[in-house]
Amino acid sequence: MTSTISSNHTVRPISSGEGGSVLRSRRLLRFQNYDALRLTAEHIIPEVIGGRLRSDFLCKPCNNTLGTTTDSRLKSDPQIRKAAPGLREALPGLLEAIENGAAYVGRSGYGEFLGSIKNGSFRPRPLKPGDGSLMLANPEAREAIVQMLKKQGRDSEIPAALERFDGAPVNERIEIASGIEIIEGQTEGIGPALEGGGSVPDAWPLKTAYEFLALCMGRAIYEPTFDPFRQVLRTGKWNEEAVTVERLQSEHLAPTHGLLLEKNDPHARVQVRLFRRICYRVHFRRIAVSGNRWLYHQDLAKPSEVIAIHEPEQTGTS
Repeated sequence: MTSTISSNHTVRPISSGEGGSVLRSRRLLRFQNYDALRLTAEHIIPEVIGGRLRSDFLCKPCNNTLGTTTDSRLKSDPQIRKAAPGLREALPGLLEAIENGAAYVGRSGYGEFLGSIKNGSFRPRPLKPGDGSLMLANPEAREAIVQMLKKQGRDSEIPAALERFDGAPVNERIEIASGIEIIEGQTEGIGPALEGGGSVPDAWPLKTAYEFLALCMGRAIYEPTFDPFRQVLRTGKWNEEAVTVERLQSEHLAPTHGLLLEKNDPHARVQVRLFRRICYRVHFRRIAVSGNRWLYHQDLAKPSEVIAIHEPEQTGTS
């Protein structure tokens, strides 16, 4: 059974606020003891991928929980990491924010090894190859040599050992102190480590689509018909009978994000699009929404945001 919810009498405009557009409303997920909990501003499309549209729909506990379980995983999503380098010229700062701390694979004459980007530089992770040696990035390796010699009471050997360390030729085994040998490896190339990064959970596009519905529908979002979707977000237990998420992809890549309330087919559908290429279509299977079809478009390369009617309501349709 599908319930039809009217939206055209409760649509609210959004107003420009510092750092993006803000819509102020009531609490969306928990309803008890409302007055005792202050609502906190959050980005509907997370700021870590350039989102500007904000709302104060969530109390701090809900905002923190959903931020930890859903929003934070966007940076490691393989599709987002694949898309980001193609936007380097248009969005250099955003690419840096996405890649900072992200996992990479380094390549050298001794094979591949994992590492991460820290402040724009690749840093290998500590690795024990299994032959009694230890692979470390240069700063950590220098400190390990100092601590090793100190532990053995060989403090006087530290300056000479570090001098040999700093002057070590590439890819050649040398002894820097008695019993301590090193090989100065050369990183020949790096690439994103995509296999270990899990895709963003379906709860994220559901949360984003649900909040966009709230922007479009105003107080109608508090109808009991929406309880199954709120239950999924509160508990993390997915309900295929109530909601499903399609994952789609376009060939086109652009520095834009978008949200769209689509036509009922036969139920309500909201499209969440990132960098134009990555698309999630969220199916709210137990409801149909009448009224105008609203869209939100953000240009990440410019201070430009638009919320508009994509398609006016047609009399006699839902």
